[in-house]
Amino acid sequence: MGYDYLDKKARERRLQNKQEQLYEVGESPPSGEEVLISKLDQEDVHEWLNELPDRDRQALLLRYSGYSYAEIAGELGLRPPVVGTLLHRATQRLRQNAAKSLSQSD
Repeated sequence: MGYDYLDKKARERRLQNKQEQLYEVGESPPSGEEVLISKLDQEDVHEWLNELPDRDRQALLLRYSGYSYAEIAGELGLRPPVVGTLLHRATQRLRQNAAKSLSQSD
């Protein structure tokens, strides 16, 4: 358990360092237009995620939060080999939701 805790903390530090580097790279603060576009994009992604089944949504959110396949399996009560397939299918469904939504808005 101690090693798992230390691994989790190390992953959190790496994620935080990546986020800090992203902010350091951008020399000028984002314009109002960039902030608005980013917010609209986030809202679209949230809508597409909300259309997914709960397990798919949770798996994707955990994966993009930096969790490993083993950790995702533990959180969702799955066997670790199933996680890859679950994430692949969830990603496909998310893409389908996005494509459907974008084609309807055109």
